[in-house]
Amino acid sequence: MENNLLAVINLKATFNEENLKPIVKPYIDGETIQIGIVLLDRNTMTCISTFETRVKPNIMGFVTPSCTDLTGISKESLKNAPRFEEALQDIDNWLRSFTHKKVLWCDWGWFDAKQIEADCLRNSNLACSHELPIKSLGIHFNLKKMFAKQDKLGHESKRTLKYLSLKGALWLCGMEFEGKEHNALVDAKNTARLITSGHLTINDKEIEFYSKRSAPPFQLVEKSDEIPFEAVEPDKDKYFVIDISEHQYDVDLAIIGQGENADSDNCLRGLATEKVKGAPHSFGVTIKELEKLSRYSPNMAEYIKTVVSQLKTHDRFSVSKPLRFAPTLLVGPPGCGKTYIATKIAEAMDIWHGNISLSLATESFVLSGCPKGYGSSNPGDIARRMAKSDCINPLLILDELDKACFDLKDRPSLTGPLLQILEADTAVQFEDACLKCELDVSHVSWLATANDIGQVPEPILSRFNVIHVQEAKDDAKVRQILHLVPSVVVGMGLGGHITAEITSETVERYLGLSVRDWKMKLQLAIAMKASDNDSGNHIVIQAEDMQTLIYKKKEPRMGFI
Repeated sequence: MENNLLAVINLKATFNEENLKPIVKPYIDGETIQIGIVLLDRNTMTCISTFETRVKPNIMGFVTPSCTDLTGISKESLKNAPRFEEALQDIDNWLRSFTHKKVLWCDWGWFDAKQIEADCLRNSNLACSHELPIKSLGIHFNLKKMFAKQDKLGHESKRTLKYLSLKGALWLCGMEFEGKEHNALVDAKNTARLITSGHLTINDKEIEFYSKRSAPPFQLVEKSDEIPFEAVEPDKDKYFVIDISEHQYDVDLAIIGQGENADSDNCLRGLATEKVKGAPHSFGVTIKELEKLSRYSPNMAEYIKTVVSQLKTHDRFSVSKPLRFAPTLLVGPPGCGKTYIATKIAEAMDIWHGNISLSLATESFVLSGCPKGYGSSNPGDIARRMAKSDCINPLLILDELDKACFDLKDRPSLTGPLLQILEADTAVQFEDACLKCELDVSHVSWLATANDIGQVPEPILSRFNVIHVQEAKDDAKVRQILHLVPSVVVGMGLGGHITAEITSETVERYLGLSVRDWKMKLQLAIAMKASDNDSGNHIVIQAEDMQTLIYKKKEPRMGFI
């Protein structure tokens, strides 16, 4: 069989501890200090030979105590080691002793392939060659991606499998990690076990697929003094809510469903998934939708104006940071449309949004989670919403802020977590007490609603742009109600099945109802009409249809007892 040999490769590298961040890839600063290879025969699925070498880096200063603690490799052990270019030649000679054909090779994840690329770019002799320096290596496979593709958990978890560590993958396949972690050869041997045990298959179909990819795994460029290592710059449009590397053990357990409980596992899996930068698909269309919304709801025009101005500024200067609106508090009477307008704005911008009700919130646990040890230990609402969001900058609505209880003795108050999330500088390290990990919620847009700001503590009020909202005037309210009817039909799941309208006489007769009341009454009236087969597919709501749904207070009786 052609390409019957497979090299499983693992690298260990130094890292600059000051620059090592969750989304900054370590191969930008690090240099390879150890290479381990396991050579497999694909016909028999057995190990033919192994190879291990230390590599002397150019900057010995990055072999820090932390690096030594992690890998067991000290500066002294690297003094007489071959340089990177010499190590690659040794590998090439070793492989040629088994075959003169190109050898398939693989690693667990993106790191090893990118690390080789980065080290080649640092080496002037290799950077100008425009090809993989190890001549014996051919088609490359990312085993982590293949593991997710071949899917051991079912379709639901496929999107999070790519965040599984090697140890977690072994657990999922019913195997324990053998040997000391963070040793290149040991890690390569454990990776090979996934293949030799039959849990990962590299068949001819996979080889054909990877050999025909339009983009090869290596695209070496000439070394540039202006833009060093351009080929390995991190993707600025992908963000993470948590530092996966710091919480890899817990993420592994969550992915394979062996964490504290199902609720925490689901939440942690969602938080470990990379997030995109939420932004309108079409700037012009979004502005038109917001202007239309302002005409329908003139009582919300002031708030919508602030949203439009921030959106236009972000677009005009092509701001690279995720779009984040200033924290805003809408204060107004019940049912005037505060929550409704926030939802419509998020929909117009095509940004994920979620609602966090504070009407029954008495302690900080609602937002920051209940610590482990309690019978009701669960993640907080912020972690839950961020886990569900597909973007790093959703719009989260803090509903009924004035109904929350802020004055508690000897109990953790809501004030602390609220003060932290409303400031971008502190929101970058918001800790969930249940998950025991820090969340980056610094890009979230916060919108709160309240009926009476007298109940909200001054320190919290000072972090909001407070906008007072009044009940819509009669003519505006009529437009709102007429506009509400089709959205209620869609909200009931009847869009495409029926259409509905309401007569002007009906609207004027019951104009005293709030928008919230109208929404509820319309749902009932439409349901009652739609249940009648004689109504057809077009429903007209008349005054008599609403009359039976209006609550009337009973007049107190007077008389003798």
